[in-house]
Amino acid sequence: MTEFEKIITAIEPFGLPYAPDIYEGSEERFFVYNYADERAVFYADNAPAAVRASVQVHLYIPAEENFIVLKNRVRRALYQQGFTYPEVTVLREVKKRHIIFECDIEEEMEEKVMAYVGLAKPTVAKLDESSGTPKYTDGFTCGKAMALDISPQYAEGSLFADNKKSEYDKEFKYADVTLGTDTLPIQAHTVMFGHTVAKEGESGTSIKNRTTDSSNYVGLGIYMDEKVDGLKKYVAMWIYKVKFAEGQESFKTKGDNIEYQTPSIAGQAIGIDDNLWKETMIYDTEKEARDWIDEMAGIKKDQTQESGGESGNESGGPGGGTNGGEEQGEEETGGETI
Repeated sequence: MTEFEKIITAIEPFGLPYAPDIYEGSEERFFVYNYADERAVFYADNAPAAVRASVQVHLYIPAEENFIVLKNRVRRALYQQGFTYPEVTVLREVKKRHIIFECDIEEEMEEKVMAYVGLAKPTVAKLDESSGTPKYTDGFTCGKAMALDISPQYAEGSLFADNKKSEYDKEFKYADVTLGTDTLPIQAHTVMFGHTVAKEGESGTSIKNRTTDSSNYVGLGIYMDEKVDGLKKYVAMWIYKVKFAEGQESFKTKGDNIEYQTPSIAGQAIGIDDNLWKETMIYDTEKEARDWIDEMAGIKKDQTQESGGESGNESGGPGGGTNGGEEQGEEETGGETI
């Protein structure tokens, strides 16, 4: 389905006439749509492998009509067809109101393309290895995902004999993990960082950070949208044992422009039993990916809400233990950014 076909699918249910570029009819209410620009966003084998198109959808209605509800419905309809959430500009013209929806979409290529195009549902659960078998409790959705960086660190060693390299070995040590979200929920302060959280009065919540507080080991799950040759898959990931530390806090007073300040936390992931530190599952549906992450986090289905999971008491993950010792030698890093 082309970009214009997706636009038509989104706006047709509104029952208004529509046309590409110029509307030549006589109706007072109508849609016009057009390309704004087109650019390569992903390269492979020295050639563009994915193209992102910016499109504009224009809605014209009489100037005196209330447009708020209609504007919001059109915006949602475009988003549901796979476009980015549209930016909206509202203009007042002679006897007409001109509403412009501008959004992007990745064009499907004839060549085989695989790329991550989304990130969602960062889920955290407290890890308990006291029984010898890892168990995850107090699972919750840790805000809305913005970015995830995973950078494995390796120990390397080489043996030279007869003036040449005769042996080479490389082993995983740990992985640096950085998670960016739109917010850190209240649960994060206790489950992840070991702080004391208590209710104060009818609506207040106290969070006490002590110098003796120690972060807990947790499991971290998240899923990504992946496009392979135009076909969408959902890649769910679970990191079995990671300890996060609170990062820098930045605050700014309100100025002429709105500036969003969002949290970012960093930690290290190590292996559990069998040296397992990360598992990935690929699903055809988003629901399957979400359900798998909830299962790993010990979140029961009736405790999962649209705004994020609540505490669960089911166990998830294989048997416990930490990763072994390190090797002497050079260090090498490798990483992925999602």
